[in-house]
Amino acid sequence: MQNPEISSTSAFISIEGVNTKTIPLVEAALMWFNFGLHVIPLHSGTTLPNVDQNAWLESLSEDTIEQHWKCHPKDDIACVVAPDMVLFGTSSKEIDRTFYIDLMKEHGGPPHLSMERNEFTQHFYILTPGTSCVPSSTTDGGVDIMGHGSVVLLAPTSGFEIINAHAGAASELFDINQDTIDCVCRHNASIASALAAPGAKPVCGSEAMPTNLSDSPADLKTPFVVEAEAAAHPLIRYSLRDDLYDLERQTQEERPLLGNIALMAQATVIYAKPNTGKTLLALHLIIEGIQAGLIEPSKLIYLNMDDHANGLLEKIQLAFAFGFHMLADGHRGFEAKAFMAAMSKMIATDTASGTVVILDTLKKFVDTMHKGQSRDFAKVIRQFVLKGGTVVALSHTNKKQGADGKPVYSGTSDIVDDFDCAFYLSEVPDGGTARTVEFTNFKRRGNVALTAAYSYSPAPDISYTDLLLSVRQVNTEQLQSLKQAAEQRSDADMIKIISGCISDGFNSKMTLIKESAERSKVSMKTAQAVIEKYSGPDLGSHLWDFDVRARGQKFFRLLKDDAPATTG
Repeated sequence: MQNPEISSTSAFISIEGVNTKTIPLVEAALMWFNFGLHVIPLHSGTTLPNVDQNAWLESLSEDTIEQHWKCHPKDDIACVVAPDMVLFGTSSKEIDRTFYIDLMKEHGGPPHLSMERNEFTQHFYILTPGTSCVPSSTTDGGVDIMGHGSVVLLAPTSGFEIINAHAGAASELFDINQDTIDCVCRHNASIASALAAPGAKPVCGSEAMPTNLSDSPADLKTPFVVEAEAAAHPLIRYSLRDDLYDLERQTQEERPLLGNIALMAQATVIYAKPNTGKTLLALHLIIEGIQAGLIEPSKLIYLNMDDHANGLLEKIQLAFAFGFHMLADGHRGFEAKAFMAAMSKMIATDTASGTVVILDTLKKFVDTMHKGQSRDFAKVIRQFVLKGGTVVALSHTNKKQGADGKPVYSGTSDIVDDFDCAFYLSEVPDGGTARTVEFTNFKRRGNVALTAAYSYSPAPDISYTDLLLSVRQVNTEQLQSLKQAAEQRSDADMIKIISGCISDGFNSKMTLIKESAERSKVSMKTAQAVIEKYSGPDLGSHLWDFDVRARGQKFFRLLKDDAPATTG
């Protein structure tokens, strides 16, 4: 039979008798679309879509198909299986006979559309209302189940040919019910059990096929899917190989969320002393991200668990103005334990992707001093992030600094260990009217800033809106200048003593160190550190310099002096 005329303008195209080997790919794609399948293009020779799957399906039409294959004429053709459709796949003629004769005659009916490539055959069916199935793949003797969301190749891709076509549209495919799905699952389960037995050989044909549903164990209820591969190897059941498309759909692009401090689809924790400004800066960066189009406000949920009534009202006004959500303990029935239940639900239902959760503060949701609770909490956060969600947690540092003078986070290490990024937020004394604070990264995944600084007004009598408006980013040069000035103020007494020693003639390095240490009542090591910190030729950052004399001795002079140092 010759191929029927195929036109992109036809409302219906019969596939019976079509030789897909001889028609252009674009016409084959249009044929399957008009048949009623959710056609999707794949990179040639792969199983990877050449489009964003969700966006493509939302706009799928004859025009989009024609335009795509016009630009990508070599793309292969596949379809995304619809919710009311299922495909059964068999990998050999013998297995196909078992499926066709022993299974479908007893519990279903003959397929109205089948395709074949080498030994592999796939049969198309429609599900009756209320019938459910779980996609699965098997090995020896089993029948693959390709259900809702599966991406399956269509003729003529990869050598597939139509071998059976008795339907003019997808709606005319033979429909099957839950009993048929149950039977296929039990068929696969019996083969998996046989393969798992010591010394077992592959089971094929009718010997593996329960011809009566009552012959199968009572506990094998739909959905019951056991892969033969998993039965043969205890780790394969956890393989993500066949979840590629779901993972691609859930995974968020790595892009900035809060300035350069946090990224989408990561868990970030920020530690700071009370009243350092962590809530203020978090809200500033959220609003900045919304205004820049980086954050979808309807998907950002700020959990404000550490505020007084007036403070909560001010922040809800911000949430209302910028479109994000704010939750608070005791309001509308919300409490901290509801958070974990909601997170678990989003993980289980694959609805975490794109959701941004801000925890203010972390201690309201987990006892960070309790290792077991912190570990379990961090595990849920990790699962949420792997599903495409984002978490930013605000937490506290210990009152005392570490031996190195740096902040120390409160709690066990489990939060830091399992989160993607961690920052300290600490004040930089600037001696001015503004308060300057610096984010310092101490755990990093992805392209986040190592440091970032901001300043804001510490005035107690201004509104929260004015406080937000006072926030300014401090660039690297400004921050360095502020730090140098702060160090000089901290070292002021030592600087005065060292300057006096140089003026008094104690200007060789060793005598200067010794005399400065004695006058200031500090160790010689401390005195030497301050001397070296402010040594150099730059009047902007140094206070004294030295000349090298005989045998390499260094003699110091104050930079404001024009005369070279004298021996002392």
